[in-house]
Amino acid sequence: MKGDSTTDVHISTFQNNIKIEHLDLSTNLLNVIYSNTFQYNINLNFSSSRNNNTSDIIETGILSGINPTYLDLSGNKIRYLDNSAFRKQGQLLALNLSENMLQCIGSDIFTDCSNLCTLSLSTNNISDISRSAFYGLEHLEHLDLSNNIAQVIKPVLFEFLSISTNRKYQQVSKLKHLNLAQNKIRSFNFKSYFPSSTNSGTSDTTYKLVSLYVSSNLLNSLEAASMRWLKHTAAVMDLSGNSWKSDRCALGEAWRELRHKLTLNCSSPEDRTGCTWDVIGDLCTDRIRSMEPTARNKLNMSSDVMPNITTDTGPALVSTLIVVNGILVACTIVGGCFTVVHLLKELRKGSEVQEHNEVSVAPWCTCLQAKA
Repeated sequence: MKGDSTTDVHISTFQNNIKIEHLDLSTNLLNVIYSNTFQYNINLNFSSSRNNNTSDIIETGILSGINPTYLDLSGNKIRYLDNSAFRKQGQLLALNLSENMLQCIGSDIFTDCSNLCTLSLSTNNISDISRSAFYGLEHLEHLDLSNNIAQVIKPVLFEFLSISTNRKYQQVSKLKHLNLAQNKIRSFNFKSYFPSSTNSGTSDTTYKLVSLYVSSNLLNSLEAASMRWLKHTAAVMDLSGNSWKSDRCALGEAWRELRHKLTLNCSSPEDRTGCTWDVIGDLCTDRIRSMEPTARNKLNMSSDVMPNITTDTGPALVSTLIVVNGILVACTIVGGCFTVVHLLKELRKGSEVQEHNEVSVAPWCTCLQAKA
């Protein structure tokens, strides 16, 4: 029935297809499925109603009487999810709700989806996610929240994605792939969200992420703790498309160790906006500026003697520079004196030689005159 312009499905449509396992109703105009339409299809594992006009799961009755393992509701007009929308869907392994019109994800919506491994909520208008929105999803491995308008992601949001291995000491999350790309997130403390290890006697959740995408958000700086987390994580990271302030020295120094993992783009200064850090070269403009000698130092110091000395050094180094300059001046004066003395001696020798030559040449000239 794919692409058949169907607007509704009657209760008797599939009652003689007890063995049906795969049902594709995608790319229609479907907005109503009568209750108990699939009550005889107990073997139905795959159900797709992608690209239809469905706006309300409960009123549509699309899940009435079925327990599929894969459900695709993407590309519809769903604006709201009631907390009973996925009631008794314990067999569901993958749920696709992308490309709808969802604006928020309320509490306890997926509580009964205890075996869900993959959940896609991408390309909606989600700006608000309840702290217990993912409560009960202890086996969730793939979560896609990309292409939304969320500004704040609460760390507690991911704590519900965990299984208690020891209720007193440790909880382990199965979450491996998280996509938060193309939202409006301004701050993201990686260590707070995903601590990589637990201390003895605490109940902090442990994560072992494989991939994490936070690209094309509004991030412009990272805390030192996040830098340490990024340095040691084994997860594939994507922070590209954010506008990082290149005048943050701490970020610039950490970039030297993280450049093989990250792509960072500048938001300031203006002449570097949009450029990637690996192209810019000078990773920290404040630090580079401090390493450039002032005009006064350029006049007083020889580049061969004093290479690349910062102008903001302490009093001890300033005293040393004064002493060195004094020594250089003294050496110059002494050297000049020796040069002058040496020149005078050479001039005196030259005059004596000339007088001697004049005396010795005169008798020879006289003899030549006498012979003439």
